[in-house]
This record gives sequence, C-alpha cells and structure tokens, in this order.
Amino acid sequence: MPTLTSPPECENRSKLSQKIAALEGRVSVLHQITFAAFIGRAELFSRDGFASQ
Repeated sequence: MPTLTSPPECENRSKLSQKIAALEGRVSVLHQITFAAFIGRAELFSRDGFASQ
C-alpha cells in the first residue's frame, strides 16, 4: 500500500506561499515606514511653510 505523502509540487507551493507571506509582511512594514516619513515631511511643510530637507 502506498504511503500518504504530498507530492513535491505541493511542498514547493507551500514553501512559496510562506515566502510570499513573509515578503508581504516586509512590504507592509516598509509601506508603514514610508507613510510615516511622508506624514512627517507634510507636517514640516505645513509648520515651516516650506519643505525642510
């Protein structure tokens, strides 16, 4: 009787899915950092009347 194992394609898909999820998490963090930096620069602009660099 054959053993019940998943084919290699399923394992590869699972690993790929995990990698995609990890990348999505990183992109989310980078987006939050970028957005926070944008908001900070917008506050500088409105407070000073010009974009401080």
